[in-house]
Amino acid sequence: MTQEYEKVELPPKVMQVSELLSFREIRILLQSLGYDQVTGICLQSELLTEEEIVVEFQKMVKKGILTEQGGHFILEKRIGRMMACMGNPEATFVLFEERNDLPTCYCYRKCGEILISELYQIKRNTLKLLLLEESEYEQWKEEREL
Repeated sequence: MTQEYEKVELPPKVMQVSELLSFREIRILLQSLGYDQVTGICLQSELLTEEEIVVEFQKMVKKGILTEQGGHFILEKRIGRMMACMGNPEATFVLFEERNDLPTCYCYRKCGEILISELYQIKRNTLKLLLLEESEYEQWKEEREL
């Protein structure tokens, strides 16, 4: 016996590939790209020794954020776009959770992309970053019920 099924198109879920970056990593990356100030998140300013910076670069290489090539560090492209959105956005805005009016996410818009940043509750001094095309953003927002 064979059965025929009608193919039903389901709306695609937004592919969510988030990055978890520590405040230190974000600050080091932004400063190395020439961005001295960032709107939205308060990155604790602390002076790092050269040794501490080298350790942070090594951690970022292990995480795949950076690759080392010929004595230079190369930033992974998607992370680079995230840092460009954060460091020099065309616009910024805050998303609030409707249930309790608390700021949930701080967002940066640049070149047709939206970077969504939110505090990562499990790990201290860490942000969860998600980069979406503007066309994916509304669907993501609906899925999160924001």
